[in-house]
Amino acid sequence: MLFLGKWVVDYRDATGRRRWETYRTREEAKRALSERLRAQTATLPPTELPTVEEACEAWLRSRADRRPSTVYLWQTYIRRHIVPRIGRLRVDRVTPALLEQDLRNSLSREGRLAPRTINRVLATLASVYDYLARHGIHDRNPARLAERLRVEHKTGEDISPEDVPTPEEVKALLFAAPPGLPRTALLTLALTGMRAGELLALKWEDIDFEAGRIHIRRAVTWAQTGEERRTGGVGPRFFPPKTRAGRREVEAPPELLSALKRWRLECPPGEFVFVRRDGVPMHRKTLTETVLRPAQARAGLRPFGLHAFRHFFASELIRRGYPPTEVAARLGHSSPQVTMSIYARWYRGASSDAVEKLAKTLLSPARSGE
Repeated sequence: MLFLGKWVVDYRDATGRRRWETYRTREEAKRALSERLRAQTATLPPTELPTVEEACEAWLRSRADRRPSTVYLWQTYIRRHIVPRIGRLRVDRVTPALLEQDLRNSLSREGRLAPRTINRVLATLASVYDYLARHGIHDRNPARLAERLRVEHKTGEDISPEDVPTPEEVKALLFAAPPGLPRTALLTLALTGMRAGELLALKWEDIDFEAGRIHIRRAVTWAQTGEERRTGGVGPRFFPPKTRAGRREVEAPPELLSALKRWRLECPPGEFVFVRRDGVPMHRKTLTETVLRPAQARAGLRPFGLHAFRHFFASELIRRGYPPTEVAARLGHSSPQVTMSIYARWYRGASSDAVEKLAKTLLSPARSGE
């Protein structure tokens, strides 16, 4: 079609996504459209198509460079739920109706998986079929057409205030934690809102003591894929933060900088801040069991996990009137909408003196000369 002086090719690619391409002449557009359609139909004959299980395993191999925890989740979806039900079928024998009945409804009747998880199983299978389309193996994607289960939208209501420590509890915990790594690590979590994986991947070069800033550039994981668990596992691995916004700078108050400086004098030599005696980054489980739990016991506090410090940090900023944009930036959320969704309960109860200050500005006597 002609649009603003250009010929536009409007089509859906092999994965079902809508595409727009512009060309100077009608002949160029027709030639491009023919090439796109020919590419989509260049698939294998039915007798050469793989089974669902074979396609899933090929797709998993193509994802070997992803986060181990994510790969392990995909392996679980495929090997526990998809393959036992439809793994022996050839990929062209699978239809949306079959998936809704033999996969979606079957998992739902068993009652072991939440609707959201069942939808993720279907989404994983849809990615497998996208892989087949990109490699010219099969061009239909029944998993994208299969209807998903209805899911209640999650909001901040899912995070109960009882799950978030109070300032008094955090203060008691810090006093109960021994000086050095235990107190410094917990203080850093409480005053930055870092994820535990980001904290344990922190290097000394990431801390700008003069500017009072901490650069969050990576996260560490000890997670393993299914194969790695069977073969003995691997050591720590580092990845960028969970989202693009997760690579960020956060303000470090003077009290935190002083604690970090003191810890640096005692810390085992090496590039990482929170490490074992051999200089290797500490495991999250080790931090929980050897630092957090003993401090909670000494302070007589109820148990809560490392991620609760992140909720504490966010809820305190909201309670003190910080705007969603700033809270999102400090937490590394992809957008303020994510922050407001997670902490909806706190935003409804938040208050600030902004209106009071505005009233004083508007009603205070004007100074001479203004």
